[in-house]
Amino acid sequence: MTWSPKADDDCHQWFRNWIPWFVLVFIVSLSAVVATMLYRVQDENHHSHFSLTAVELVRSLQSGLNLRFRPVQHVAAVFAHEEGYLSENSFRLLAESIALIEQPGLVALRWIAREVNDEGQASFHIQHTYSRRPVGIEADRGLNTGARLFLERAVRRPHLSISPWYQSGDVTRFQVARPVFRNEGGAALGLVSAVYDVAGLLKDVLCPIEMNGLAFFLSDPLQSTGERFTCVDGEALRVAADARKFHQARRHDAAIDLYGSRWHAEVVAAPGTFTAPPLASAAVVVVGIGFGIMLLLYLRDQFARECEIRQLVERRTDELDRSNDQLRAMNSELEEFAYAASHDLKAPLRAVSQLSSWIDEDAAAKLDDENRNRLRLMRERVVRMDQLIDGLLAYSRAGRVTGDVREAVPLRPLLEQLLDDLALPPGFRVELNGFLPALGGDRLHLKQVFQNLLTNAAWHHPHPESGHAWVRAIEERHDWRIEVADDGTGIPAEERENVFKIFISLGKPNGEKHTGIGLALVRKLVLGYGGRVDAIDNPPHGALFRIWWPK
Repeated sequence: MTWSPKADDDCHQWFRNWIPWFVLVFIVSLSAVVATMLYRVQDENHHSHFSLTAVELVRSLQSGLNLRFRPVQHVAAVFAHEEGYLSENSFRLLAESIALIEQPGLVALRWIAREVNDEGQASFHIQHTYSRRPVGIEADRGLNTGARLFLERAVRRPHLSISPWYQSGDVTRFQVARPVFRNEGGAALGLVSAVYDVAGLLKDVLCPIEMNGLAFFLSDPLQSTGERFTCVDGEALRVAADARKFHQARRHDAAIDLYGSRWHAEVVAAPGTFTAPPLASAAVVVVGIGFGIMLLLYLRDQFARECEIRQLVERRTDELDRSNDQLRAMNSELEEFAYAASHDLKAPLRAVSQLSSWIDEDAAAKLDDENRNRLRLMRERVVRMDQLIDGLLAYSRAGRVTGDVREAVPLRPLLEQLLDDLALPPGFRVELNGFLPALGGDRLHLKQVFQNLLTNAAWHHPHPESGHAWVRAIEERHDWRIEVADDGTGIPAEERENVFKIFISLGKPNGEKHTGIGLALVRKLVLGYGGRVDAIDNPPHGALFRIWWPK
């Protein structure tokens, strides 16, 4: 990835990206959907409240109407007890004794006798009439054709009958009739009839009820004029047939069943009642738009920051790539230098070693013991220098351990082969205890690690001819812990960290020292594979090296 100045222009054109605008449109659309759903839920709740209130109002009206018809039932019971014979005065006293006669809707209470002539034809005539309001009842004193047909049907029913609404002058009325029988199954003696004023009855029954923002319309489907009554300011008023069409945001139609007659009730909500307020839904949309704009501005800022970070990353990546290229070139040069230096340094050493050998052979008779010892020390120093050069070369190569080679290397076969190849002192024993896993890594690197540890254990042992070392593995959660222990002199606590540093060697009691590269190479290889290594005591005496190797 290479940074280019064009990225600066892209960062300044953030608004061309469709994502912020998509988010804004999505949030506004979601707010509109939520507002619509909220409005519908609230509207449904108001509709349910309206329906419950309307049903309760209709039930209250039906219950009140049934109570207003009790005088007819009471007078019919008295006539049945008197077998249809009651004087005019007794009828008046009976009507006055009934408290419900004072209700505004009851216009007149009558006893209509049924008579059968010699030919067996039945006829009805009004025998007694009582009214607290005699004015306006004259039109209902006679029995017209409609009234006679109603009485003929009512006399055949054992309970109340209610006539359709009819006009008496400018007043809308209806009749309620209850037949009176001498005995069960016998012929009717007559009928107790009551004339009710619709407006007065509704004023008494319906208008006192709290409407709670409702308008109530009552009609009789059987009437011919199509009149409807409603309550306004406590008064029952007659309205035209089309007057019910206003304010129909909420409507509830119900049938009031009154002894076989069915009146029609229509409950309508008043303006502004039982409807969901739009402000809550509008507030949701406004909040959604505001949130969307805030998020849009936030995304703008984030996009600007992202562009800046991307530019910085691209610049740093480009610089890092150049640095890596330079580092690879330097490593390659260093590796070539290491090989060249190794070759150039070893050539003089081999020459010095060969010259010392020739001197020792050619001048053997002329050299005393001191000069022979000096030549021997020279050859030993040459060998040690050769080992040091090999160690440095191996240590420099260990810097490339982070390669991709991660094959599973079985540890036991590798150690068995290593023990056969190592020139350990005679009598020095190495045991492989228990299960040894397969470790992920390069076979050569693993061989170098354990070769240095085992060689170090034998070289530093005070009695290598009877020394003992062992290798074992312990499984942990993320690593294999490989332990290499010996029964030598051990490592002082203050030197346990220093032994892993390059060129540091504790040496033998006789003063002989090693190159000091082996344990440093071990730590470098282990760290290169993501593990760690340390050294502790191995009771009762000796050293214990622990290696945590990733699984």
